[in-house]
Formats: sequence, C-alpha cells, structure tokens
Amino acid sequence: MKKSIYLLIISILILLSGCSKKDQLTNFIPTQVPEEVTTSVEGTDENAQTDAETAVTPTPAAIHIGATTTKYVKLDEYGGYLNIRSKPSTDAEAVGFLVHAEEVKVIEIKDGWASILYNDAICYVNADFLVDERPAYLTPPPPTPTPIVTPTPVPGTAVAPPEI
Repeated sequence: MKKSIYLLIISILILLSGCSKKDQLTNFIPTQVPEEVTTSVEGTDENAQTDAETAVTPTPAAIHIGATTTKYVKLDEYGGYLNIRSKPSTDAEAVGFLVHAEEVKVIEIKDGWASILYNDAICYVNADFLVDERPAYLTPPPPTPTPIVTPTPVPGTAVAPPEI
C-alpha cells in the first residue's frame, strides 16, 4: 500500500515538474507571412525587375503636433458618449467615441471644435463637452422595479379557494 502511494506521489511530481511558465508562449501574436508577388511580362527577361515589382508602398507621413492640453470629457447622462468626427461638423462621419471622464489630449480648440489625435489622424470633438479637471463619475440610474400583476376577478364569477 505504501509503495503505491509513493509511486503516485513520484509520478505527480514528475508531471508537475515538466510544466513550467517559461515553456508557455506568452505575448505571442500570430501574424500573416507576407506573400511574395512576382509578375512576368512577355518578351522580357525573367530576371529583370519591373517598376511594379520594385515599387514600395509609401508610408504615411508622421503627424507632428506641438504641445497638447489635457482635457476630460464631461457628459450629463450615465451611459452617454461623445462622438469623434473626421471633420469639425456634426454632419461629418463619426470615427469613434469617448466616454465620461475620459482623458483627451487637445491640439487646438477653434470655432467650438477641439482637434485631437485619434488613430494616427487629426479628428474633432465638440469642445462644449471638455473640461479642465476630471469630473466625478456618474452613478447609474436605479433599476426600474417590475410591476407585479395581480389577476382581478371578473364580476359575476366566483373565485375557487385554493386546494389544500
């Protein structure tokens, strides 16, 4: 009996010693391998490179912004959000949103619109909803109680007492 207990303990220790955190793949983000594209044109040398093969996709120029001012989103209702727009107009496309008390780095405020850097592009939010100090968090509204429906007897009918 003792031999089987010792054997069980030893086998558990062997199993557990094989599992270490350094063997796990952490911070692994799978990426696609870029496909190699080759093109051939009739009447040309296979080894010659064409302009299409050597063309490199231009990288977008980095946006350089000067000093920014930290502001905070202040909304009136719990669960509300402030649209981030591609242009300083309410008719412009909404490209994202900000929530109450979220920090924003403002580049400039002009004509009631604050320009911010969002997803490597300059976007705009309504400056009326920005304040200098972080506002207090909004409390959610209390849940609405569900009304309890009690059946009302129809006049002229008798209600049977519950059976025991």
